[in-house]
This record gives sequence, structure tokens and C-alpha cells, in this order.
Amino acid sequence: MNDGDTLPGGAPPSARIWVSRVATRGFRRIDGLSVDLERGTTFLVGENNTGKTSLLAAISAAVGRYRPTNDDLTRRADGSSADRAEIDLIIRPADEDTFGPHERGVFGGNAHRLPGDPVEFVGIRATFSPSREGGQLISHRVFLQPGRAGLVVSPASVSTTGSSCWVGS
Repeated sequence: MNDGDTLPGGAPPSARIWVSRVATRGFRRIDGLSVDLERGTTFLVGENNTGKTSLLAAISAAVGRYRPTNDDLTRRADGSSADRAEIDLIIRPADEDTFGPHERGVFGGNAHRLPGDPVEFVGIRATFSPSREGGQLISHRVFLQPGRAGLVVSPASVSTTGSSCWVGS
């Protein structure tokens, strides 16, 4: 589906998911951030210039709704920029322990469970690196899967265009 698509009756499509964890490296001033988000509504409260908008931009960039630029790379004390930015998202079903048919179609076979955790999850890593052709960063997205050393990169890639995010091979 694309921006402006609707379901029968005029309702916009929606997925029954929630982002349960966001981890950033090299993104704006929230380099090295790892935050767990609760089900339902999460409120971001803080002083100005503490990273609330940056956290939302990171999530948006990871799912392909925001295209980061060179200005989104973390600036070091010496004025140089990070070589790249990485954003990891852990996505879980909103209401159940398993994803529904629509979400399974979007995520393909990339839903997993960790030992001792009955709730499925999908992990996505978005990496952004400078382009030689202007200020936009090059985007690369992959699925994460459980491994011996935590979450590791899956062989399946994630493709995005417009507002859609789907499985690629």
C-alpha cells in the first residue's frame, strides 16, 4: 500500500505492532542510546535539545519514512562526523503473543522468539552512510535474528519505498 491508500470503508491501513526497543549509534546527539518502550502510549518528556525529536526521527528513518542527511550523523568534539549511523528496532505484536497474517506477510519469515519469552519479535537494523552524490545518506536495512552473541544480521534484507516496508531476498 502507498500513501493515501485506504481499506474498504475508507479506513487507512494499520498494523497491530509496537516498537519495543530502539538503539542508535552515530545518529544525531543520541549516539549510543538504547531505550525500551512500553506497550500502549509512550510519552517523551524532557528539556529542549535532549533528543526527543531525534528519537522519533531515528524510528522514522529506520522504517523508511524519513531519509536522513549528512546532518543526521553524530558530530564529534573535533567537528568531524560519524562514519555511519545504525538504528536497531525491535518490533512486537501489539495485542497478542504472535503477529497477525498481515504483519507476517510484511515481515516474511523473520518473526522470532527468544528462549523464555513467549512474545514474537522482528528486529530491523537500518544503516546509513554518506553518499558521494549529495547530502542524502545511503540506506541499507536488514532483519536481525537470534544468534549466540545476541541479535545478528539475517540473510534476508528489508526494502522500502515510499511508505511501504517489505521483505527482499
